[in-house]
Amino acid sequence: MNQLSIFDLIETEEAPQFPDADFAEIVDYLNYKLGINFEREQWATEYEREAYSCKVNKQLRFTIARGRFDPDINGGAEYISCGWQTSKAGGGSPIEDTQAAENYFASTIRAYE
Repeated sequence: MNQLSIFDLIETEEAPQFPDADFAEIVDYLNYKLGINFEREQWATEYEREAYSCKVNKQLRFTIARGRFDPDINGGAEYISCGWQTSKAGGGSPIEDTQAAENYFASTIRAYE
């Protein structure tokens, strides 16, 4: 039997739309939906970049940042840079929207439970 939380009973807001939404809002949304805690990287603050990371469990760490393709690729469009790493493996992907970022991280969490 699973215990319900208040968030199971109320309707959640829609995902903030990338790239229009504030990136911190997107990160907060992912924190809420995935039950993780991205925190802004210190170096990112110093260089005025939007980059965050979090430790998910003993072995898994996530990173997320706002990125932009080279002008010759997708016309220089912005993307959500999503990454994961363990002591033995890692991966990353440019993601186009918030829902796809949520799915990317959720599937990685399931793979490393």
